[in-house]
Amino acid sequence: MTNEQIIAAVDVEWIAARTHELVEVFSVTMAETEVCGVYEGMMRDIGLEVDVREVSPGRNNLYAKLSGAGDGPALMLNGHLDTIPVGNCPPCYREGNRIYGRGATDMKGGMAAALAAVKAIKESGVQLQGDLWLTAVVGHEEPEAKKDGPRALITDLNNQRVSADRILIVEGRDALWVMSMGSMVFTIVLESSEGGKHTQYVPFADNPLRYVGELIQRIYQFQIELDGGSLHPLAGAERIDLGMVSGGDYFNRTPLSCTLTGTRRWLPGRNAEQVLAELQALLEPIATAGNLALRVEMEHQREPFETSAEDGAVQAVRRAHGVVVGADAEFVGLRIVGDANLYVHGSGVATFYYGPSNETAHGIWNGWKSSACNRRRRSMCWQRLIIAVVPKERRYMQSVVVYDGECRFCLWSVRRIQKMDQRRQFAYVPRQAPGLEEKYPFLASSDFNTGMRLIADTDRIYVGADAVYQIYRRMPPFHWVAWLYRVPVLQSVFRFGYAVIAKYRYLLGAVPCDTSACDLSFGDRQAIEERRESA
Repeated sequence: MTNEQIIAAVDVEWIAARTHELVEVFSVTMAETEVCGVYEGMMRDIGLEVDVREVSPGRNNLYAKLSGAGDGPALMLNGHLDTIPVGNCPPCYREGNRIYGRGATDMKGGMAAALAAVKAIKESGVQLQGDLWLTAVVGHEEPEAKKDGPRALITDLNNQRVSADRILIVEGRDALWVMSMGSMVFTIVLESSEGGKHTQYVPFADNPLRYVGELIQRIYQFQIELDGGSLHPLAGAERIDLGMVSGGDYFNRTPLSCTLTGTRRWLPGRNAEQVLAELQALLEPIATAGNLALRVEMEHQREPFETSAEDGAVQAVRRAHGVVVGADAEFVGLRIVGDANLYVHGSGVATFYYGPSNETAHGIWNGWKSSACNRRRRSMCWQRLIIAVVPKERRYMQSVVVYDGECRFCLWSVRRIQKMDQRRQFAYVPRQAPGLEEKYPFLASSDFNTGMRLIADTDRIYVGADAVYQIYRRMPPFHWVAWLYRVPVLQSVFRFGYAVIAKYRYLLGAVPCDTSACDLSFGDRQAIEERRESA
């Protein structure tokens, strides 16, 4: 069995087409009938036998197995087919190497890539040692479904309708997401015998709202205690947050009850009941002091999960990531919860995530005046998920920043950008680098007095201030500032200012450029300074 056999069977354009086809289908939670049919057809088209498992009328989980030799562990690739509400998101379309539309990242791109992985293995003729399962569920996103699709899969795992030794959910960042905190939504209710009275006749010290303030202060102090307590190496400190506070029905009448609602997230090692009891005990003294009845309730609770970074399946994906990306995979733990929290505790099967990236899931893309539109801005969401089978040379190129290596100010500026580029989205090449014009012939006629160039991963070329805008809009946390450039008046100001700096850049300092001074890693800073002084 060789990786080359599987790599040769990968069809990147097939993945793009399937992603586009899936994103075109409306599939908000509870309305997944059509997308289930489409994905089932795709599974059958590559020769899989599909077990259609009804969750509710017209809404089906889909299971398919690629049988192995029988003596190896079983791996399940899993994901959901439903999306959050579409809102005013425009119809799906493709532009260069990007696919736009609700669900492109979360998570139809991942589901298309998982299907392509199974297809590549089938067409390569490779015989796996263990079974490979591909499972698609409904009912993930919206609360009204009550996670009915994932819970149905848990039932089927427990009764052996399907089987797995490990579950890999093809969602999230292109990193190994191996841990999530537990989570609950809590509601605190304070009730008072002094409620419903004219405030003029109730001392302020006895007003229930006074104790709401003390309660909020105690929750704040508790967060400080959590910050100084146990820290998880991947996810950090536990959290308690408030989102809603309500009380009273009239401006001069004391409230009968006051309600506070928030979220609590906790580390592995405790369960939801223990965390709820802790919160009750934390607030009880305040309620007692105010002669208030206290009730603390929880809903939407999920227990934490953690799969060892040394787990065999996790390490296999880590090695594959290294082969394709050329760097070690990052291990992450998050405070948010997902289906892995359910699978681990419901079926006992160790679970982890590896996806095509997730920075735009559920998010608002500022290019649209409407509400959230799920956009894949860095590259197609299907491009990097088939990490064990996509060859490095077939991945779309990294965006390249081309700058003037003889300009000291330019070197300083690019160093700053590189430092902020924590996701390593860009390569940095001086325009004087040997062989650059052979690789990018269009640069031969470029006038660099107009500024740097950004050769984007879509083969688009951005110049000067436009290049700076494109760079910063791709780098959190600076992307929120980049929208200023889209304001016409400010854009003109930025372009004029950049043009002046570019024209007179050598007045800010120059340095001779040779293959070491203009090294992609910027060479040795001291050596560069010595060259400048000798010049």
